[in-house]
Amino acid sequence: MSRTFDYLVCFSVYSLIILIIGKSSFGESDSIGKFFIGERKCGFWRLFSTFVGTWVSAATILGYTGNVFENGPP
Repeated sequence: MSRTFDYLVCFSVYSLIILIIGKSSFGESDSIGKFFIGERKCGFWRLFSTFVGTWVSAATILGYTGNVFENGPP
């Protein structure tokens, strides 16, 4: 099989798992506010880690693309 098909299958399985976890977590809260913002009880380190993880992910994707554009494929 092609590599693209393998990636599509992995992405679909990952998406399904994330949807199942989200649905089961939503059932534990009384309101949408509790589900999305956690009753505003997230600590500093949890928020900081979320921000850094998102920032590093975006920087990695954009930086790698720019590097390939400048220097060619690895």
